[in-house]
Amino acid sequence: MQNQNHCLCRDKKDSCLETLVPAMAYVPWQTFDQVFTLEHALKVGTIFPCLEKPFCGKGGRCR
Repeated sequence: MQNQNHCLCRDKKDSCLETLVPAMAYVPWQTFDQVFTLEHALKVGTIFPCLEKPFCGKGGRCR
């Protein structure tokens, strides 16, 4: 019996889109209050301070 929620196609030519379940997303409401200067925003990749998430490398801790 084939699982309806997973793609079990054996042939790469076949499409499994018919068997996939749509995803649901949750996006919290954001307020527009503080922003970085454009120069700093280009360095960190976002204009919003609350979205700045620096990459710390392997293990999740800054070195």
